[in-house]
Amino acid sequence: MKVACIGNMNNNFFALTRYLRDNGINTTLFLLGNEPDHFHPSADAFDQAYEGYTRYLDWKNPRFFFRKTKREILSVIGDYDFIIGCGATPAFLQKARRRLDIFAPYGSDLYDEPFIKWDSPRSILLAGYVLSQRFGIRNARYINIDTYIDHYADAIRKLGYRGQVLNFTQPMLYLPQYDPAHIPEYLERSMWGRQFLAIRAAHDLVVFHHARHIWKHSPNVVSWKGNDKLVRGFAAFVKKHKGVKGILVMIEYGTDVRETKRLVHALGIDGYVAWFPQMPRKEIMLGISLCDIGTGDFSLGSLLGGVNYEVLAMGKPFMHYCNIESYRDSPIPLYPMMNVCDEVDIENSLLDYLSRPEFYQGMGAEGRLWLQERCIDYPVKEYLRIMREKTPSSCQNR
Repeated sequence: MKVACIGNMNNNFFALTRYLRDNGINTTLFLLGNEPDHFHPSADAFDQAYEGYTRYLDWKNPRFFFRKTKREILSVIGDYDFIIGCGATPAFLQKARRRLDIFAPYGSDLYDEPFIKWDSPRSILLAGYVLSQRFGIRNARYINIDTYIDHYADAIRKLGYRGQVLNFTQPMLYLPQYDPAHIPEYLERSMWGRQFLAIRAAHDLVVFHHARHIWKHSPNVVSWKGNDKLVRGFAAFVKKHKGVKGILVMIEYGTDVRETKRLVHALGIDGYVAWFPQMPRKEIMLGISLCDIGTGDFSLGSLLGGVNYEVLAMGKPFMHYCNIESYRDSPIPLYPMMNVCDEVDIENSLLDYLSRPEFYQGMGAEGRLWLQERCIDYPVKEYLRIMREKTPSSCQNR
């Protein structure tokens, strides 16, 4: 069987491609033309092996959508038996009358792009693309999404989707690469790694925060991160416990970086914060490997996301806000975390970490094991099952 993974937002499909290839599936990764550079496979690999199974597409949406013919699209994907896609993939396959096997969205490609907004002449001109995206998703055999997030569940209902929802997380991160045993050699070879090592050596407590800074100007409610809560909670902690050499490491990523820097300055903790530029995942993972506590977001309340994966993968205790009530009916247990919702919780959790670090280090180890079993082994097994159950007749164009 030949499998195509189309799109690589958040480097999700690069991880999936490697897992499928590890299981003997002939899989090709196709990169869409509008994805950020830091989601290129080179940002998530310490070698160039990916070049042998990666191809590049100019399927930039939406104006490239109108230029592509059915024949041109089929010339790319016609030989593949099974297609997994995100981003604009549903629209392009719908135009070619090829059914998408699994739609594994990253967010806005599900809750935003399939819906027409009649608020400007441009939106009307894009109606053909939007409708193709909608019908391409609706016709997909499976959608792989966490329906415990209301915005995703609402979008699926609005689309009138009648296929099967795979209500488990995608295997977003390739764990073998980030085995702690390999990290020391990567640290010494990396410029950023050496800087992270210097920070580690100079501080008693290192808190790592690499989520996007979106807490004051957000395009939608799904994007809020609540970064200001972490900054305020950390500021309260370091002011009360001056004997602790603590530092908050943050990445210049997101629309509100400037606002966060202003807040840091206003709170008088510039000397307790280290800023790094936006960087590839592989470098971020090196930083996480040296921290005491990794952090997520403090607004949406979701269980998983790229940042969550990355902290859990490195076996670090994870400070994050999760709306436990939303997952009350979840068939799987939640991973252990420092579940906080405001700056007071954050300050108290930092203090508690200092009083019993071994407990939280154990929490980190349990989190990595949970990630391996629930978010890697299980979804990969399910993907393989679905692929093997697909009959030859269902591989034909529609």
